[in-house]
Order: sequence, then structure tokens, then C-alpha cells
Amino acid sequence: MADCKPLIDKLDSRIAGWNHLNLTYAGRAQLIKSVLSSLHSYWASVFILPKGVIKILEAKMRKFLWQGSTGRGYAKVAWEQVCRPKEEGGLGFRNILVMNQALMLKHLWKLIQNDRKSIWADWIIKHRLHKKTLWTFHGSTGSWGWKKMIKLRPFFQRGLQYKVGDGLYFQLRQDIWHERGPLCVSYPHGPNVTGLPIDTLLSRVMRHGQWNWPTLTDPDFNELA
Repeated sequence: MADCKPLIDKLDSRIAGWNHLNLTYAGRAQLIKSVLSSLHSYWASVFILPKGVIKILEAKMRKFLWQGSTGRGYAKVAWEQVCRPKEEGGLGFRNILVMNQALMLKHLWKLIQNDRKSIWADWIIKHRLHKKTLWTFHGSTGSWGWKKMIKLRPFFQRGLQYKVGDGLYFQLRQDIWHERGPLCVSYPHGPNVTGLPIDTLLSRVMRHGQWNWPTLTDPDFNELA
């Protein structure tokens, strides 16, 4: 919470600067969309915002929308409804939690893309994941933000669809290119069966666009060939 105090203070400062303008409801709504929402966009793209901070930010924007500078009045519509798209009866305000999660998924995307141009992704791959992938990492170490980000994996996975291609970008046993999920979970004895290391690329068992598996002795694992 304390780390996010500058963000809360900045929002307070902006609202205080408008109090003398006697703004209309429409004017306040526009300022929330164009100015106040942009204040937390950067923070939401870099950090997992604590739920307590999100509640404070939304409470301040809600009060500004309905009460303005008078300090009187009450919320006529639930904030969740206000944040709905206009086509659904809302005002199109950004839902901070949803936006924060979406921006964090962009970072997870860099991990599964093995994006070494990203300093953050490169560090995570080297020092957190080691030879594991995002899907097979189960470590308990790391910052609060990293642990929260890891919890987004099930939500992230539901929106993914893998295209194998030449197999150079996916690990055979640790990525979720197969409908059964990571093969090291579905077939834990895979290395003994195939003789292939845990971090073998999918391209290792492909040739000219066709499967080219080693001789397999496990009947279950053989279903993949």
C-alpha cells in the first residue's frame, strides 16, 4: 500500500485542482476517462496493484463523479455498472482490476515467447524459471508481485491457442502445445521413454512437417506419435 501512495496522492491533487471549477456531471465523467484513468495506467502496466489500492482509487473517482466539489450526493449507479461499455449501459470507464490483469498478461506473453529483448523477461527466464517454462514453474520464492502474476496462469491459458509451426519456439514437454497440457505432467516418465532431455524443443521430433519420434515403448506416450 505504501509503495502506491504517490499514485493516490497524485489523483488527490488532480481532483483538488478541479474543485473550484464547478464542473458538470458530464465534465467530471470526461475528466475521469481522459485524465484520472491515465494516471494509474502506467502503474498498472508495471506492477500488480493491491486490491486495497484499487478500492481507494475507485472510491475517490466515484466520489468525484457523483459529488463533485459539493461533497453532497450519493452514487446513483454501482461502480461496476459505470465501468461497463456504453453499449451495455455503462460510461465506458476503465475497470482498474481488469486493466491491471490484462497488462500483466502482456508480461506473461513475453515469457512464453522467450522474449530476450525484454530485460524483465530475460531476467525471469534466467533466474526464476531456469530450465522450466511458465507452465511448469512451481517455485515459492520471488516478490509478492511475481507470485500474484503466476496466479494469472489459468486465466491466461484459457485465452491461448498454440500454432506449432516449425516447433522452434516451444519445448516438447514443458509447453502447452498439446490439449493434455505439459507432457511432463501428463507423461512424467517421458525422458526415460524417449531419451530426450526435459528442455528438448518440439522441433526435435519433427521432420519436414511430420512427426519424427524416437522409438517409443510406452503405449500411452505412443499415442502422440
